[in-house]
Amino acid sequence: MIESLKNWNAKIVKIVHIFTIMHKGWEMDNTAWIVELKDGRQKVVFSSNGMLYFAKKPEIEKKIRAYEDGLAGLRDARSVVCRAVSGKPR
Repeated sequence: MIESLKNWNAKIVKIVHIFTIMHKGWEMDNTAWIVELKDGRQKVVFSSNGMLYFAKKPEIEKKIRAYEDGLAGLRDARSVVCRAVSGKPR
């Protein structure tokens, strides 16, 4: 993958971290990278419809909020299931 990233932007020298991006209702473009540039700076690379780009802080913050909302819903669901198993009413 490093070669693909370097082909996209020649300033990228290495991948620092690879992580998964989850999207509401979209199952593509789910890999993202933290990369190091030749000048030592680190940037985050996302993709959209297969096109790579450097992610900006507002987009990352929006993703974090969406994850937190989804996790809150899952935690609520877990509580309901655990109560149902234990027989305690809600």
